[in-house]
Amino acid sequence: MSQPSLVDPFWLSDTMYGETVVFGQKVDGPAEAQLLFTPDRVARVSDAAGTTDYLEGIDYALNAGTRRMSLTQASRIGTISEAELAAGEVNSIRERTVCVTYHHTSDASAWRPSVEGGPLPLVSARLRRKQGLTICVLGDSISEGYDSSGFHGVTPHAPGYTKLVASTLEEQHGARVTLDNLAVAGSTAADGIWQAERVRDANPDLVIVAFGMNDACYAEA
Repeated sequence: MSQPSLVDPFWLSDTMYGETVVFGQKVDGPAEAQLLFTPDRVARVSDAAGTTDYLEGIDYALNAGTRRMSLTQASRIGTISEAELAAGEVNSIRERTVCVTYHHTSDASAWRPSVEGGPLPLVSARLRRKQGLTICVLGDSISEGYDSSGFHGVTPHAPGYTKLVASTLEEQHGARVTLDNLAVAGSTAADGIWQAERVRDANPDLVIVAFGMNDACYAEA
């Protein structure tokens, strides 16, 4: 079975491909990371670039029957402390991100969408009719594309999520998808107010609003 792309729905498979985790360094005990599902079998653990593979029993250990993984004393996998995480050092986090591919059987159905098209039936209908779609995005650095490997020019050169969403919808439905990304690094929810006219002028079919990280970090309540 070939490995799927970054945008294939993980809830349609009992294999999780390339789930990303960072191992947090504890004051006492080994560094740990937690997976989304409880693994039955781990197929591969690698760095984010996919160039270095890590080995069970040498670099990491599975906590049987749980979602947790821990590092061995001799592990080659980098860890990150709470202080480093709070400082938001992008390079430190990216360089220590690990990708885990594993087979699982528990709770897979809990992640399957209950309604096709979700709460956006008009958008879904436009795509089915191949009428084209315009997406407008408001948000902060995450939506602008910061921290993606493509933004920083490092392997595997993946684009930010907004471009992934637009290109995948276009490919899957055969309809032209236009992306108007108004996200700006450092923005808070309050900054979305002055962008209202720009959204109106774009006349989009779908607006994605993704603020919150900066509000939680430094914006006034």
